[in-house]
Amino acid sequence: MPTTCSITSVVGSSSVTNAVHQLLLSRLDATPAPTVRLCDLLPHSESSWRPLLTSGVLVEADTPDEIQVAPARFLAVQKVGNGFVGFDSSEDYPTPQPLSRDDVTEYRVVIPALLVYLRNLNSVDGRTAIYSSVNSGIHVMGRKTTANGVVHVWLALALGSRDVIAARLALLAQENSHSQHLVVFPIWPAIESATTTALSKAGVLLADLDPESLVVRWPITLNAEPTAIVPEYALTWNGDTWRVDFLGDHTSVKETLGLTYIALLMSTPDGAWTPLELQNGRRTSEAGTTEAMNQGLSVRSHTQSDLAKASPHDARMARLKVASDRREIEQLREQGRTTEADELEEITDALESKNVHIFGLHGRTRFEGEREKARIAVRSNVERTLKAIEGKHQAIGRALRSRLHLGTPLSFNPQSGERWHVRLPQKIRTSRPKLRK
Repeated sequence: MPTTCSITSVVGSSSVTNAVHQLLLSRLDATPAPTVRLCDLLPHSESSWRPLLTSGVLVEADTPDEIQVAPARFLAVQKVGNGFVGFDSSEDYPTPQPLSRDDVTEYRVVIPALLVYLRNLNSVDGRTAIYSSVNSGIHVMGRKTTANGVVHVWLALALGSRDVIAARLALLAQENSHSQHLVVFPIWPAIESATTTALSKAGVLLADLDPESLVVRWPITLNAEPTAIVPEYALTWNGDTWRVDFLGDHTSVKETLGLTYIALLMSTPDGAWTPLELQNGRRTSEAGTTEAMNQGLSVRSHTQSDLAKASPHDARMARLKVASDRREIEQLREQGRTTEADELEEITDALESKNVHIFGLHGRTRFEGEREKARIAVRSNVERTLKAIEGKHQAIGRALRSRLHLGTPLSFNPQSGERWHVRLPQKIRTSRPKLRK
């Protein structure tokens, strides 16, 4: 049954950051199909409940038929146009009462997503779980490697009275007597200490969740290693793969140039990079940008400044000058002025050779050509990487895509309040190795 919530206004303190977790745990402990109303979440800091929505633990449910607005008072919900109204069914002639979207929005707890969320927080390996479920209300989380060996971890939800809890835990001990088990409750179960002792001797330990962090309170006798604190937003290099952490969920992707570029952009949030800077693996100062961008270009006797100042307009005018001189040479030869034609042809040949070197065959400057090739290469590598991430974890891939600006210049723009932790490899590889002939 939903908790009481005022439909006119909701006032609360956002300083109690664990109130949302306490609400969630109480619902998980009380009902097998728990729901949470939006008006229960709004009084608290969004950072305390937004990760539950982003990770899919809370998913919006269908509009309820009725909502509770006060003790023993319910309103039947009816959709009218683009809004909602409520009717007190206890009244003979109920007056429609306007309801907002916040009043009627409800979220259901998705148990599989909750299990994944808790596994990530507590470093529990769900891939090695050997049991799918013991009985109704007890869900497998996975296996945890401790200093005392491997323990199978379970999550118990809404098992009922203390006698029912004791019976189901005893069944777990009987069915899997050769393994050690830890059963985690949202809230510590109200069972007798003698029962707890008997279960411990049978290889079944009990624990509950910390309402502040949702981390398992591991029993001291289990000697579990401390759980590593994982940042909400992180991109970490792990030898041959990159791990992306986003609001309690994560995915891993093999090494790619695209992820290296993304990591460099993340390392300087809101800072602009040029494609050539990304390929070089370092940013340059404003004064030194041109010099850095031209590293590795073969310019022969022409200076870097000549290339940087050259423009498509200059290329077009240079081609017109050469074409005009060629026509004049033909006219001089037709007039029998061979010596003048030869001298002008020598000058024109030298000018044409210089133009081809500076502007290229298609009229684009060498400098612009390198810059355009870098832009295309960087963008295509990043796009391929984003598609690979979206294929493994769509929500994380979309989140990264929405924060990346792939124009010129390139940048990573985190949302308000986000602080991304980036761990780069000692040696950054920002271009593909050349193949040996």
